Amino acid sequence: MRDVCVREHVEILLSLWYKFSMSPIPYIPDRKVLANHILFDANEHYSQWVKVPISGVTNLNRYPDQHSTRLRKRLSSVYCKPLKPEHILISAGSIEAIDLLMYALRPDQLIINVPSYDAYKSRASMHNVPTVSIPLKNDGQPNVDAILLANRSDDLLILINPNNPTGHLVSPEAVKELIKKFRGIIVVDEAYIEYAGLEKSFQHLVEQASNIIVLRTFSKAWGLAGARLGYVLGSPEIIARL
Repeated sequence: MRDVCVREHVEILLSLWYKFSMSPIPYIPDRKVLANHILFDANEHYSQWVKVPISGVTNLNRYPDQHSTRLRKRLSSVYCKPLKPEHILISAGSIEAIDLLMYALRPDQLIINVPSYDAYKSRASMHNVPTVSIPLKNDGQPNVDAILLANRSDDLLILINPNNPTGHLVSPEAVKELIKKFRGIIVVDEAYIEYAGLEKSFQHLVEQASNIIVLRTFSKAWGLAGARLGYVLGSPEIIARL
């Protein structure tokens, strides 16, 4: 019964997405009017539960370490095991990470599953990278056959794990098949992975394959959207290119 209810809700969400995505009138929320409200469309956390001891912050007159060495070491030892600091790049939120991918990797095209984030398509357009949108299958999984059919060479493939707005986790079997067959770089966006559990992350594959990247952010579960803080997990070679 629970699976039936969830499936019905997902079908409703998908129908609404198709309806509004086809609308000639763009959805533009008035941030000034909604400044003091919880912004569900932005998926902001309802509170700042992580306390930042501002009184202990010193040396603001000095430029920070551009390599974020302390944070990368901390992430590798606590949150991103068994990866090393050289597998991690700190970014100003996921948007900067997306821009770095477009700029440094120069993909022939961007392949993304829909429905999903609009940011990838808009940032690709800014970098003159054509976008190919491939609908998810009825079970919410990426259509591997369609992705490989659209794949040329040196492409960038975006997988959202778990997906927004459907909430589906990407099948490990699908990711492993794509790692073997996809020509280009696979990017797994894990902005919401904390809600699913870190054991559902694909970060362990970063050590095993050179063509997979994982994106993370502190904006969602950590409630630090205002800090604009995210990070990229990838092979040391890719991280160096970024």
